[in-house]
Amino acid sequence: MPALAISELQQQLAQYAKARRRRDLPLAALLVLSLLMVAAAVGLSTISGVPRPTWIAVAEVALALLASTGLYVIATTRRFHQTHAPRCPHCGAALPHLVNSQLILDLLRDLEETVKARPDLFELSSSASEKLSGAARLRCPHCNGIVAAPAV
Repeated sequence: MPALAISELQQQLAQYAKARRRRDLPLAALLVLSLLMVAAAVGLSTISGVPRPTWIAVAEVALALLASTGLYVIATTRRFHQTHAPRCPHCGAALPHLVNSQLILDLLRDLEETVKARPDLFELSSSASEKLSGAARLRCPHCNGIVAAPAV
């Protein structure tokens, strides 16, 4: 299968980021809720009129919610990223680490657009052209196949 164009890979990464936001926002809400409950338990413990079993129960519920959210994240994170991350067109391996390469992708996209707009700027010797095209490719860490390269 041929390598993806940089623009196609950026679209896949945008869809991956959207899926991550859909998953992470409810989890962040549960985290904030449990932390607020812990803060409420601490606040109740400082008020002299509140019986001790009340604020201990609130703290236990908050910590149980926090622990269950953490266990859910630990149990489902790997499967989520394997399912939603962009894939290598050669071996099909998930590549979630490409999210961290956004600056490189932006630079490669600019290079791709510049070459399309002004091809005369890139009339180089064959060895320089090969070096430039070799440097402008993203490779899969699993199969060493080319995941994405500028479409020139």
